[in-house]
Amino acid sequence: MILINVFFHVLFSNGIVISPPIFGSISMCKMKKGILITLLWLLVGQLLAIGDNTDNEPTDLSAHDAVQTKKISVNVDFLSQHLWRGRKSGGSASVEPTITWQISPRFSLSGWGAYCFDGSFNEIDIYCSYKIKNFTITVLDYYCPGGGAFFGSQLTDFSKETQHLGDLVVDYKFKHFPVKLSGSVLFAGNDKNPDNGDNYYSTYLEASYTGKYKKLSYGAIAGLTPKEGLYASKARFVNFAATTGYELGSVKGLRTSIKASMVYNPVRDKLYFITGLSIKL
Repeated sequence: MILINVFFHVLFSNGIVISPPIFGSISMCKMKKGILITLLWLLVGQLLAIGDNTDNEPTDLSAHDAVQTKKISVNVDFLSQHLWRGRKSGGSASVEPTITWQISPRFSLSGWGAYCFDGSFNEIDIYCSYKIKNFTITVLDYYCPGGGAFFGSQLTDFSKETQHLGDLVVDYKFKHFPVKLSGSVLFAGNDKNPDNGDNYYSTYLEASYTGKYKKLSYGAIAGLTPKEGLYASKARFVNFAATTGYELGSVKGLRTSIKASMVYNPVRDKLYFITGLSIKL
């Protein structure tokens, strides 16, 4: 809990959330300083917590979880199209790799990317996650200049015209029931109101259910936004989805599975059907 308190103290005291526009020239230095200090505290906190959990704080992590510390995992998805929170991006199939470094049983760093084969959509995300009991806190940086602008864009451009998006996500997973509740706020970057240039602080709330029978998995998702922003012009449900997957097996250390999703966006009145293949190392 000390680490979480320090995290939010640094986050708010350095103007990351309460000093819009975040990526403007006035708060640029504060933002960089806040992010660096926050990540430093998270890393240091994990090193200290490894030997401190047993004596000072009860944990719900199993011995198997502890063995996974400092393990790097890789996953590659091949999808028929790319959707995010009920919104479609790109005009073709995409390849979406993920690499995760599990620094401690509670803390991980990840990188994720998406590339549409017709070049219409490209994205790179970097994020860190911290788990405490049933909660997971994740801070993400989405970098998505879009289409042909991707390879000629400036990755380190954090001006008012930045193509970065900062997202703070808090997940709560019930211990004895397969339901997860999530809340997200886009706290910085390219989430502007075109009328006044202020950040929308777009908010997304989601409930998801997952189940499994032998090699077959299935689930359902319902997501909404409580106010005007990136997802809709007012409070609306924006994402309904039904998902399924099937584990094909493992060959030479590569675990493969197929999956499919039916997604409906009520705001756009669009229905999408997605199929995919996943390969895990």
